[in-house]
Amino acid sequence: MNDSFPLPIEIDAQKLAADLTTCLEAQWKEHFNTRDYSGSWTAIALRSQSGNAQDIYANNSELPFVNTPLLEECNYFKFILDQIHCEKETVRLLRLQPGSVIKEHRDQGLGYRFGEFRLHIPIITDAAVEFIVGGKNIPMKKGECWYADFDLPHSVKNDSERERIHLVIDGKRNEWTDEWFRSAGYDFAEEKEQLQPKYTEEMINNMIEGLEKINTETSRNMIAELLERKKKIAERKTVEQVVDPSKRPVPSKVFMDKSGLRFRWTYTGTKRFTEPFFSDTLAVCKGLPENRQRVETPVEELFRHAEAIDAIEPSAFIFHVSRCGSTLLSQMLSESERCIVLSEVPLLDDLLRLDLSYPGMFDEKLTDRLFKAAVRLYARRSEKRETHLFIKCDSWHTLFYGRIRRCFPAVPVILLYRSAMEVARSQDKMRGMHAVPGVLPASIFRLEEKDLPEMSQELYFAKVLESYFSAYEMILEKDRRAFPLSYHEGAEAMLQVIMKHTGFVPDEKEMAAIRERTRYHSKDRSAVFEERQEEKPVPEYMRKACEAFQRMEHQRTLK
Repeated sequence: MNDSFPLPIEIDAQKLAADLTTCLEAQWKEHFNTRDYSGSWTAIALRSQSGNAQDIYANNSELPFVNTPLLEECNYFKFILDQIHCEKETVRLLRLQPGSVIKEHRDQGLGYRFGEFRLHIPIITDAAVEFIVGGKNIPMKKGECWYADFDLPHSVKNDSERERIHLVIDGKRNEWTDEWFRSAGYDFAEEKEQLQPKYTEEMINNMIEGLEKINTETSRNMIAELLERKKKIAERKTVEQVVDPSKRPVPSKVFMDKSGLRFRWTYTGTKRFTEPFFSDTLAVCKGLPENRQRVETPVEELFRHAEAIDAIEPSAFIFHVSRCGSTLLSQMLSESERCIVLSEVPLLDDLLRLDLSYPGMFDEKLTDRLFKAAVRLYARRSEKRETHLFIKCDSWHTLFYGRIRRCFPAVPVILLYRSAMEVARSQDKMRGMHAVPGVLPASIFRLEEKDLPEMSQELYFAKVLESYFSAYEMILEKDRRAFPLSYHEGAEAMLQVIMKHTGFVPDEKEMAAIRERTRYHSKDRSAVFEERQEEKPVPEYMRKACEAFQRMEHQRTLK
């Protein structure tokens, strides 16, 4: 019974379809886990950790989930979410085209008994769609709300002639959801039984002791099986303390527990870091068999592994004000197998903001050492051909320039920027996390938390841009290894600046691949890039940011 069941909630299928129509006009994204499906499986987010509708990942960081602008256009979707009284994480629309298959896989720990749950509400479906969970086909109908235990093996096959689209909601268990699930027939006694370990070391030892007294061939065979079970239990207990360096591990999360600071690791194997963002790379790597077991270690392991590897020193840090070509630039560089390109690594962001997450707990010397060790682990050579390391920071890392420069005093810094009005217009269409008040600590941008409730999103982002340009001016005044780079110079001109200051010179083959990459959208290799700019008057709240942009343009001409 606990594997899957419908939940009692009234849903108007016509209103669902009306909100879906709004969402169909947006840009959907191919599902990141390409190993798990064939055909076309796309998604778009109504809630995400970045506030971006194209951020379709379930959980990539410790950031809270927030509504995307797309959800704000969908009143009935919001109404449904309001009926479910719990903390909601990612909320997405998932679309599976006719003839497409989601292969059998498991989402480890995604079941109600583990404190998390996923709901599916079909908006468009067909009787010919097979949704198999735990070996059983779930007969989901349009407008119903279904829970399934996705820790079990599951798969989907769309044998119909139309696309299948579900509203998919991830939530956190609480007392209200317990009552809701109970009313649907959820068996809490069965759950308790499921959570009981089938064997413990003590049980195995007692069984072996009894079987040894019997001393028959059968008992000896049973002892051998129990010893194998005991060995596996021991392996599970120790795996969190052992990182296998041959599988190219990288630290992917930092957190505190009772024992102190700890790191979670993700194995990357032979994977090159070529996705637009490093969070995309981590999502792909999570599907590797080596990552089925969670690996977590004390901080000492981070330092030990960093010291033991062959790594490249950084060639350049790329700062940017957002929506100014930094992703395209990193994608161009990743076309060369001689380059390791790190594009907005979540862990590096966590480490830069460690003192904001845990005020007063870590001194400057330790935080610098952690940051340098993490960079080194990401810069590991998998082949001798790698010669250059480019680190594209998150936009707000400009405001952590002092710490980054302290760790890497001689590395060139590229300050990429664009017209303030163009950046603001792009953020109006689809906001990043730094453009939404309250998602990042206001102190990063020299703002006061108490002022945020009275501030519009437009004014807030104008002040964020002011802080970026102000930081750029300060950096250029005192740092001879910092170089301004304008989006308006064009893709190849941006590459020329990189070549000039880092010594990376693409060969003919690499250059052809780089030029081909510039034809397509920076975040989607399949979409031909088209840019449309609309001229609008500069509002008063944008005046200071626009003036700062003009000063940057002047400084660039002097460099």
